[in-house]
Amino acid sequence: MATVWHRAKWLILPAIALGCTANASAPAAGGVAIAFAALEGTQACSATWNGTGTPPAAGADAVDRLTLRWTELDTGKSATASITAKEVASNGTWNVGVLPVSQQLQLQVYACTADNRVVWYGKGSDFVVKQGEDTTARVFMTPPGKLACAGNAGAGGTLQTPRAFAGGAALTTGNAIAVGGADKWDGTLAKASVATDIYDYKLGTWRAGPTLLAARIWPQVLPLDATHVLVAGGSARLQKTNNTLPITLFAPDDLSSAALVAPAAEVLDVQTEGAKSAAAVANIGSGVRPFASATVAGDTVVFAGGLGEDNKALATGARVRGLAEIANLGAGTTDALTLAAARVQPNVLAYADGAVVVWGGQVSAKAADFGELIDKDGKAGALLTVTGDAILTDPNAQAMGAAAVVLSEQGDVLTFFITGGIPVDAGWATGTPSYIVIVDRVARTAVCKKVALPADTVLPGGIGVAATRLDGGYILVSGGLLGLGKLASSADPQSQCQTDDQTKTGCLVSGFVLLAPPADLTPAQVAMTAVKIDGLSPMGPHFGQIAVALPVGAVLTGGLATVVSLPASATDAFDAAAQIVSAPFSAAANQAACKP
Repeated sequence: MATVWHRAKWLILPAIALGCTANASAPAAGGVAIAFAALEGTQACSATWNGTGTPPAAGADAVDRLTLRWTELDTGKSATASITAKEVASNGTWNVGVLPVSQQLQLQVYACTADNRVVWYGKGSDFVVKQGEDTTARVFMTPPGKLACAGNAGAGGTLQTPRAFAGGAALTTGNAIAVGGADKWDGTLAKASVATDIYDYKLGTWRAGPTLLAARIWPQVLPLDATHVLVAGGSARLQKTNNTLPITLFAPDDLSSAALVAPAAEVLDVQTEGAKSAAAVANIGSGVRPFASATVAGDTVVFAGGLGEDNKALATGARVRGLAEIANLGAGTTDALTLAAARVQPNVLAYADGAVVVWGGQVSAKAADFGELIDKDGKAGALLTVTGDAILTDPNAQAMGAAAVVLSEQGDVLTFFITGGIPVDAGWATGTPSYIVIVDRVARTAVCKKVALPADTVLPGGIGVAATRLDGGYILVSGGLLGLGKLASSADPQSQCQTDDQTKTGCLVSGFVLLAPPADLTPAQVAMTAVKIDGLSPMGPHFGQIAVALPVGAVLTGGLATVVSLPASATDAFDAAAQIVSAPFSAAANQAACKP
């Protein structure tokens, strides 16, 4: 937790320093520093300066005033203070009056226009107010409904090294982590990285995290507690596959047990920088296999599916118990799981009590095998009875490597959104449907509802799609590779993946789509709308990018910028830049935040 600066003196920073006085039980002063995300610079955010504390004052979005709202999360008590932008700009400090002593104080800062619109917003939820400590609480301000650069004061806006196919996760502190990935390419092999990076959402910057014991591409990244992360599986190398397409595709170069990443799993202490992580967990079963999937489920981690030594899909998994023990470098305990269907890169979606739904990735091409349920104490999956003709009759819906986003859990009903992936029996995934699944674990049923989008909205398809749920229920879908697997006879890869110029995007999806949460799930076809995002231009086409939700918006980073005619050394094709996308404020939210 961050501790609010709490002595009677002012910090003068290249940001707004907000002075505050504690309550009667702690008569001292404190401070909060604010930095604004950049909205200009290069497309890739590689040369921007974000640290100014002066509220943006030009154009229709000029800041008229700022409001600070603080809430004691342990008691629910809250209060607000405000100041005009002119006052802040003139002296660089803000005395906001009284802040309470609290073990967990949430700060929210709104920058409002004269017509009561929030044009910058930031928050933090784990500030501690104590007597006699000289630290500063910081808030990174992002523009709602816009795309902005990560980074603060000219530094920290990118990963240590450009790379693609990393693992990513949201930490319980609100920060994000990027783990491993491929950072080298010699014309034949993509080689894994041992680097990890931590994104501090209060600063808007990346910093180096601990160093992996084993280099990993596409690892599973599973938060254990506020400071520890379990990293499991992945591949050490990806090789260029033999195919007739004019693009470069990748697959593990060796599926033998001897070639598996060792140790199978390791624990990162995210508080360290550069130090080696530590091995833990005696057994994760088939979770070590390439293209297995995993999730945290209650006090357990569940692994499912993957590729076996014979290059065939696995109908096995594992449940690892005792996360607190594992965080302290203990082995935990492991139960082997048996799936009802063999799966590659399925989606594993958890109920709060530890039960999981394993969805998609089935290679049987049977609609009956779409999904299965593993009870919290179960050791075998039971197939769900699936309904929804619009999906069941669409062969492209039976896909591997799709992206899934949980929308809600209400009692025994888990609702999630599916998009992208590579159809089992079709080559190009441009026709892969996006749909919503409603699972009732008591009835053992799953209802699939196709998503209806406006005519001008096309969701990314294919493998490597990054997706996550933002605050307010918005769904971010970004990047991806359109084609992989068996080509349909009607496919025309030459027209989709151009070979004459390696800078052309070919089969990569450029940019992202932000979807508003569905208003009504009762129709057989659920209507969803895309939200227009302004600000910076997107980073362009990306394959193997990560998208991680933050307390405000999400961070997008990494990826491969081209799969067309990759040169012998493709380091320049890997990306290190990061962008922040935030959901828009509704009219009601604007009024609530900005009312005088």
